[in-house]
Amino acid sequence: MQNNQDDDKNSGMKGLSFAYRISTELLAAIGVSVVIGLLIDKYFETKPFGLIILIILGFFAGLLNIYRLISRIEKN
Repeated sequence: MQNNQDDDKNSGMKGLSFAYRISTELLAAIGVSVVIGLLIDKYFETKPFGLIILIILGFFAGLLNIYRLISRIEKN
């Protein structure tokens, strides 16, 4: 009985760890793109355009990282 509860707890923790990793991947990609977008806008004086373009690119980069992570986990 105790072993079954430990297995459920471990699988729940693995799922939670996976969810945190996915959210971290997406937030990191978007965060880096925001910082770079702001720096580009400041340097070239193109106020919203660099930020908007890099936020979109950062979002897609985050999705690509998540796809790679899921593919790697499914292989194992």
